[in-house]
Amino acid sequence: MSHPEGKVLEVKGSTLTVYDPNPATFLMKFRTDYPTWIADSFPLATLDVTPAGEIPKLSAQIMVRAYRDLRPGGPEMLIKVTPAQQPVFLEAAAGAELPLRIVDPEKEAAEREKKRKAREARMQQKEGSKKPSLATQAIESEMLERDEDDVDHVDMIELEPSDEPPPPAKTIELEEAPKGGARSPAAKRASAASAALPTLGPQTLTLFLSSSDEEDASNFQTVATGEDAPAAKSSTSRATGEKGTGPGFSDLSSPSLRMPAPAEPGAWVKTKSTSTTYSRPDETEGDRRKFARFPVRDAFLLFKFHTGTPIMKGDQLFKGPVVNLSQGGAQFITAQPVAVGKLLRIQIDLPAFADKMNLDARVIWTREIQKEGKTLHRVGIAFEKVSPDLAEKLGKIDKDDDLKNRPRSQFTK
Repeated sequence: MSHPEGKVLEVKGSTLTVYDPNPATFLMKFRTDYPTWIADSFPLATLDVTPAGEIPKLSAQIMVRAYRDLRPGGPEMLIKVTPAQQPVFLEAAAGAELPLRIVDPEKEAAEREKKRKAREARMQQKEGSKKPSLATQAIESEMLERDEDDVDHVDMIELEPSDEPPPPAKTIELEEAPKGGARSPAAKRASAASAALPTLGPQTLTLFLSSSDEEDASNFQTVATGEDAPAAKSSTSRATGEKGTGPGFSDLSSPSLRMPAPAEPGAWVKTKSTSTTYSRPDETEGDRRKFARFPVRDAFLLFKFHTGTPIMKGDQLFKGPVVNLSQGGAQFITAQPVAVGKLLRIQIDLPAFADKMNLDARVIWTREIQKEGKTLHRVGIAFEKVSPDLAEKLGKIDKDDDLKNRPRSQFTK
């Protein structure tokens, strides 16, 4: 599992309890008021711990090992931390609650860049100040190489202009062949060397992104020099039969499907019917007569046991209503039991988006529940790989309350 690209997770006002510290890894109980359910690993995250003046930051890989819902107090998770350096303070802090903040390093880099630009603006206002000594310049050069978070302010280092004139530019004169006569030996050698070089026509460079999934093999860019890039070839979706152009057109897309595929016998499906319709807030009276309005429906998650092939039209799929969804994972209910650790190929059908989202996920916990006299299974999954496009869609669900409150609801309560 990997941290979704572009995702910034910042948890403030949270605490953790240290368990079983050792030089390699240790466990922590992690409680947070973050509004969405988290089930992911953060290999590039920075664990910001402040244990009474000790090491302020701990670069580590964080992996969720267990999850327990303690609402309204917030979720509580047991996380495994693999630090990059020896955390000397953790053994003494075992069992103690410490403040915790998890931030993305890209966000920290952006903050440092913002501070650097602000400092450069201040330095430009001090051009008329006294020139610092050589010792001051050496100290300031050393401070500039440190972490910018530790530097409050550094004056600009200015060098005196040199009075010496610049060295004259060297020129090379080519000897011309006399009219009607033989060329010089130097001109002959230059002509022979030029003739020996191969003639290069317009070249095309193709860049491939490293990936182990067959559906990611089409993610490439073509950079052409000297001529236009070749036109994108048309491809056909194996899921819907629709045609698309360009290398980004995925065989897993299904833009025309609006209702979930039939569930396999035995899977629990919510069958509550409704005749409620929705309308666009900005549509005119003519639009209401012209365009069809769809009934309210819930968000469903379709999945099958992972076989290395994408979900295709006609597959027998399990189906269960989604009860929680975030960038890191999801929860759903189904009558079909699924083993913990099982790798699934899932398809998420959300009313807010016309396309279905296809990706891999791994089961990290299951729980039996009773609903309407039936024994059902509540399953928690963590997404294995999330493309930038899917991460953007899932991020809209996390942050946009308007999507959650539309009549075409995304979640089954």
